[in-house]
Amino acid sequence: MDGEVWIPGGNPTGSFGAELNKDDLSIFAFKKIGTQYQSLTCAHLNVYGAGKYYFKYRFAGPPGAIYDVRDKNGKSKCYYQAQDSDSLNNYVIITKLDYQNTIISGTFNFKLYSDSCGYVNFTNGRFDLKFQQ
Repeated sequence: MDGEVWIPGGNPTGSFGAELNKDDLSIFAFKKIGTQYQSLTCAHLNVYGAGKYYFKYRFAGPPGAIYDVRDKNGKSKCYYQAQDSDSLNNYVIITKLDYQNTIISGTFNFKLYSDSCGYVNFTNGRFDLKFQQ
């Protein structure tokens, strides 16, 4: 993230995972640093196998990505989303999708924006996860 390594971690929220419901993929990761909680979510990607998949900003329906930073009381400090104007820079590349062993692997790149905090860039991201169906 912005040139620094971002790895899920820190109890109790240091977790990550993936869910694949038919062709609807969601990937999520959580991190706790001191009293700050961070979550990164890529949701509603329609994946059909290996390939490059683009997404836009709307999280609740079409594909989307969100990075949320909250304080210890759960109040959002910065809420970042992908913007339509950056849609070519916001993508996930699936390199492996193994339904039999429920494994998904790939990389991601996206630029997200928050009205109150500006831009944040996730580049050269990667994942290798077991997914739930």
